[in-house]
Amino acid sequence: MKTQPDTAQPDTEEAFVDEGENDTAKAYNRLWDLRRDARMSRAEVAEALDITPAVLANIERGQTEPGVMLAWHFASYFELPLEKVFSDEPLPTLTDILKDSCSCTVNTEESR
Repeated sequence: MKTQPDTAQPDTEEAFVDEGENDTAKAYNRLWDLRRDARMSRAEVAEALDITPAVLANIERGQTEPGVMLAWHFASYFELPLEKVFSDEPLPTLTDILKDSCSCTVNTEESR
């Protein structure tokens, strides 16, 4: 994380984004899925959370990890518990979750 003199006020993005330079663990997220399901643009979500669309894109792609406060803001914004948005293990896609919850399967060969 960037260091700043004690007298300087960090801008919003620097205060909320952890560059993770010393961390070896990777954080996974489902922000892209949540944003897509909400039919929101990257710019809309970024504006609501007071970050730039570029920062959001980097977080969605896993190139940047959000700081604790920003992660909490994402979870709160999408009205989900933090562990449903971020994890230290790969998260299943929402499609996989729906497939697993559905007990019915369709066999296209037999249904013809």
